[in-house]
Amino acid sequence: MTVVQQDRDLRVVANDLPLMRLRLEEQSKYLKMLAVPDDPQLALRAVSGAAEAMFGWRPSLDRLVLDAAGREILASELLNHGLAVMIGDDLTLVPELAMQRRDNWLVDAMRPPLPQLYVMTDGKRHPRRAPKPSGLVYARFIPWLAETISFRVANLDDHLHLLHR
Repeated sequence: MTVVQQDRDLRVVANDLPLMRLRLEEQSKYLKMLAVPDDPQLALRAVSGAAEAMFGWRPSLDRLVLDAAGREILASELLNHGLAVMIGDDLTLVPELAMQRRDNWLVDAMRPPLPQLYVMTDGKRHPRRAPKPSGLVYARFIPWLAETISFRVANLDDHLHLLHR
């Protein structure tokens, strides 16, 4: 997912397809949704990406009021997933919440936590661990660097020379 700003308009794009369009009213810290995907989960991810980009580009920004008029389901999803809070009558995005979201940069962010089950290994009791991931596990665009940082799982056959270097 990529967020592009052109003047006051923001476009959220995934796989070269436009997902959402928003407009920023700079003086009032007000974000108006102009085009929103029908799928609430996709819309949630798009708002999350736009919020993370805006707060990354403008570190002094302390909040964005999101116009969700006519989009009560999306507003409810934003509140339920901890991306937005109500401040007075305003649906508000705050950087403390937006920058902690994992769904825009973890490859398998929707995977639920592993249920706790204790096992024994070499005579030691410990929680059962999730299977080891493979390939790309994290990718995040860092706005102030204009670069993407990504992590993939290293394996000895393909990456030993990199680990030694």
